[in-house]
Amino acid sequence: MSKTTNITWTTTQQQAIETIDRNVLVTASAGTGKTAVLSQRAVDRIADTTDPARADTLLVLTFTDAAAEEMRSRIAETLYKRYLETHDSRLRQQLLLLDRAYISTIHSFCKRTLTEFFYLIDLDPTFGILDADEQQLLKAELLEDVLEDAWADKETADDLKALFAGRRVQPGTGSFVDQIIALNDFLDSVVDRNAFYEKAAAINKSDHESHQLLKQAQTNILLEKLNQCRKQLDHALSLDATLCQSRYATAHIQEEILPVVTACTEFLKTDKLDSCIDVLSSLKFGQLRKKKDVELSKEQQAHIKDPVDRVKKELKGLLDFALLCPEYEEQIAPQAAMQTETLLKLMRRFYEKYTAAKQRRNVLDFSDLEHYMLKLLQAHPEAAAKLKDRFEYIFVDEYQDINAPQQR
Repeated sequence: MSKTTNITWTTTQQQAIETIDRNVLVTASAGTGKTAVLSQRAVDRIADTTDPARADTLLVLTFTDAAAEEMRSRIAETLYKRYLETHDSRLRQQLLLLDRAYISTIHSFCKRTLTEFFYLIDLDPTFGILDADEQQLLKAELLEDVLEDAWADKETADDLKALFAGRRVQPGTGSFVDQIIALNDFLDSVVDRNAFYEKAAAINKSDHESHQLLKQAQTNILLEKLNQCRKQLDHALSLDATLCQSRYATAHIQEEILPVVTACTEFLKTDKLDSCIDVLSSLKFGQLRKKKDVELSKEQQAHIKDPVDRVKKELKGLLDFALLCPEYEEQIAPQAAMQTETLLKLMRRFYEKYTAAKQRRNVLDFSDLEHYMLKLLQAHPEAAAKLKDRFEYIFVDEYQDINAPQQR
C-alpha cells in the first residue's frame, strides 16, 4: 500500500498503483495525476516487502528528456522518504541503482540497446544522431536534388509536368513538392515502408482487383467516420440529458441527423452506394435553437452544439470521397492513378537519397532508432530474450502518443 506519500489516492488511482498481475492502461484527462500514479507504481514495485523489484529491472519510457528526469526525480524522492521511515538498507541500495536505471525517452532506450547489440545488425556503434534542424536542412537539399534528377529523366519528365500542373512547386514554401517530405515523415510511423508502397501501387492500378481494393479501403474509412459521428452524437445526447433533461438538442439529433448516419451506414454495409449518395446529396439540416424555457449557459450550449455541428460538417464532406463521386471512375481515376504513381516514384527516390546521405555521415534519425530496434528484436530473438530477462516491468508515460513501430 502507498502509505508514505502526502498524496491521498482515489480508489482507481490506488488500483492502478497496486495491480501487478496483468497489463494496466490508465486513461484520464490532463492534470489528473497519471504521471504521479506511474511514479508511485514504480516505487511500490521497488519497495515491496514481499516480492521487490530492483530499480534497474524497471523500464520506464517517456516522450521527452525533461519528462524522464522528472520521473527519475519523483521516484528518487519518494523512495528516499521510504528509506528515512524504514532505514531499510535495501532501499538505500536501490536509490544508488536509480542512476543506471532505464528511465529515459523511447529513443534513448533504442540508442542504448542498439549500441549494446550493434554487431547483430551490422551497425557502426559510433553512429551519431541527426537532430531536427539538421534533418530539415538535409531533406530540403535532397529534395531539390531529387526533383532536378527527375526533370532530367526523359521517362519521368512528362509525368512530372502533369503532376505539377497548376500547383506551386517551389520547395520550402509550403508548396506541393514539400508534401514529399511530409509523406516521407508520415511513412516513418509505418512499420513496413516497402509494404506500404506495394499496397499503394496495387490499389492505384486500373484493373478490377485494384478497384475492389480501393473500394473496400474507402468503404472502411467511411464506415469508421460514420461510427465516429455516431459517438459524437451519443456524447451530445448524454450532455443534453444531463444538463437539461434532453430538451435542447435531442429532438434535433434524433429526427434530423441520426437517421442520416444510420441510413448511410446501412447502405455502405450492403453496397448500396447510389442510395448513400442520394441521402448525402439531399442533406439539409435545420438550425439548432434553444427554447426559451430551457435554462443553459452559452458555455453549456456550446458543449452540446459543437459536436453536433462537427457531425453535420463531416456528413456533408463525405461526398468528397472518390467512392461516392459518380464521375470519379471515368473522369478522374485515370489521371489520378498516373499522378499517384509519379508521386510514389518521387517518394522512393527521396527516401533512397536520404538513407544514402545518412549512411555516408554515419548518422541515424529518431525514426531509424525505432526501425533498427524493431529489426533487432524481430531478426534476433536472442537479443529480445536478453531484454525480456532484464526487465520485470515496462511503464510507458503518454502511451496514447506512441506510433506503430514503437507499439510493435
